[in-house]
Amino acid sequence: KWMLENNVPENKIHLIPCGVPVDDFELKERKPKSPVKIIAVSRLVEKKGMEYTIKAFNLACQKVDAVLEIIGDGPLKNDLEALAQKSDYRSQIIFHGEMNIEQVKQKLYEADIFAQHSVTATDGDTEGSPVAIAEASAAGLPIISTFHAGIPDLVENNVSGYLVKEKDYNAMAEKIIILAENFDLQRKMGATGRERMENLFNSVDQIKKLEKVLMEIFNK
Repeated sequence: KWMLENNVPENKIHLIPCGVPVDDFELKERKPKSPVKIIAVSRLVEKKGMEYTIKAFNLACQKVDAVLEIIGDGPLKNDLEALAQKSDYRSQIIFHGEMNIEQVKQKLYEADIFAQHSVTATDGDTEGSPVAIAEASAAGLPIISTFHAGIPDLVENNVSGYLVKEKDYNAMAEKIIILAENFDLQRKMGATGRERMENLFNSVDQIKKLEKVLMEIFNK
């Protein structure tokens, strides 16, 4: 859409999402547990909207027993840790810092919900198609995120997860509560998200599509 609005010829535009190596992620059998474990994996920068995730978590914890595990590092880490310390639920917000892919996978398998409140940064920076969301879906997690950039392509709203407007952490809190209180819905949305990744965002298929486009251009 952005390219069309900026006069790129339509015949030169090919939509090929980054995708995720779905077979590298297991679909684990999960069981109901308390507290519900919410996981967020991202670089700690403005466009990832972690402050809104924390605010939404604080509101949700007034109704449900939950833990928020944050994986990642970045320039906003100190500010976000300070925000978490002001929370009545500070002991339930855990900053892990950076982790390697195998450690992240294990955390995804242990989690119940994946949250990422992506926003448009003040300098205009936006997401593309966030790989962390695709990986969480491949691991069978329901997603709570925002109507932002390519995220509505990855997450089918009300089907494989929930999407809210940017910066609306009240709505995000409501979605956390809904999922935290309904294990069957967690499992159903997670399984649907996994199937969506298999059918539409498997990186093996995306690579083939990219090769096809490149070879067609090369052979002209």
